[in-house]
Amino acid sequence: MKKLISFTLLSCFIGVLTGFAQSSVKFNKDAFQRNLIGQHGITLQWVGWENKGIVKITKDGELLRIKGEQKSKENQTDIVSIDGTLEVISDKEIKFSGQIITTVSYNNGGAPCEKNGIYTFKKTGNRRYWRLQEMQNCDGVVVDYVDLYF
Repeated sequence: MKKLISFTLLSCFIGVLTGFAQSSVKFNKDAFQRNLIGQHGITLQWVGWENKGIVKITKDGELLRIKGEQKSKENQTDIVSIDGTLEVISDKEIKFSGQIITTVSYNNGGAPCEKNGIYTFKKTGNRRYWRLQEMQNCDGVVVDYVDLYF
């Protein structure tokens, strides 16, 4: 009985320490934003995951600006471009404000799909990228996986 009580107390103590250790790790938004500044990859699945495009994230006063594109190696028409600002919500979520244009010869009748406004990029699991959450293409049929790599 004495061993059972000791084991129970030890288990409770370890549980409290583990919970404390996990809750003491805090998200540092400023450090995260500093790490975003620089060059990163961008992909649209229709253009290809192997040949990443490049986006540049810069700091302009209090704003994080993002601009870049990915172009197809197979043709001149398939492209994704992004131009706007970012707001870090957490290490798993970024708000984007601006314009994203996807053009793929066999989607949306080959016409550009322009998205203007505020959109969300999220990171899930162990992925090394954030994915645009508003995925529906302008044609209303296919989805576009626009990914930003870090």
